[in-house]
Amino acid sequence: MAPKDIKDIYDNFSSSATNSIKRANKLHLQIVESKSIVELSDIMFARKIINEKERTVLHKLWDNLLTNNCCFSLYIKDLEHNHIYCGGAFIIDQDRLIFLASALDFKFKKSGAASLLVWSAIQKAKQ
Repeated sequence: MAPKDIKDIYDNFSSSATNSIKRANKLHLQIVESKSIVELSDIMFARKIINEKERTVLHKLWDNLLTNNCCFSLYIKDLEHNHIYCGGAFIIDQDRLIFLASALDFKFKKSGAASLLVWSAIQKAKQ
């Protein structure tokens, strides 16, 4: 049987995932929702996940999605030090949330930011 509420979903996470989320919370990382994909594409480009041509295509796709008001991005940030730990891009399709892309600044790979990003997206999807 599928989990019914957000608490059930969290309770079904592995201890590794919940420990990562707790680690991110101890670092006081903030979840920031945005309509921009620029910061995410910057991380993706710096990590060589995408090249310049793919980055341009991603921005054009995102602009089209924005026109239809069916997308958002989430960033996990340390606002005090102005660091972006990771980000993700999401498409809203009727009653579904599609995880389009994500990237993590590798300096922060042990911060739990990636798990916090996924958990934040799940919470938003359940709203």
